Amino acid sequence: PADINVIAPGPAGITVTYPSATATDAVGVTSGPTCTPVSGSTFPVGTTAVGCTAGDSAGNVGSASFNITVKTPIEATQDLAETVGSLDLLTGTETALVAKLNAAKGSLESGREDTAVNQLTAFINEVEAQRGKKISSTDADALIAEASRIITAIEAGP
Repeated sequence: PADINVIAPGPAGITVTYPSATATDAVGVTSGPTCTPVSGSTFPVGTTAVGCTAGDSAGNVGSASFNITVKTPIEATQDLAETVGSLDLLTGTETALVAKLNAAKGSLESGREDTAVNQLTAFINEVEAQRGKKISSTDADALIAEASRIITAIEAGP
């Protein structure tokens, strides 16, 4: 599978189910692929490498890996602010959006999840208002999708 990025509702991590690994071989795969940690495991905050192996009837073993990165809502909000900063938006637009995200991050750091959700919703509303004007539709879609993922993680609670 490709690398996976998820947002955990709290510091304990999150259960991640990933697609089954596949393997092909001219002789025929006889074992695996098996991956560790297994799909459905709880992954901690941070990046975890998942290693997968498969074997064939000739005794050859192949391996591959992918990463699962788990972020907290605070980290994801900071990353979203950095993404906004990388879009080369007009200064006023960028400042307004980053201010909303910084406020949401501050609320999360203070344990005020409901306030953070409201601030992230205000961010989404501002992005929507600027869609096709000061923010491209493609960028707006990506920003809204990520803010929505953060809200979903917050609402799931630790």
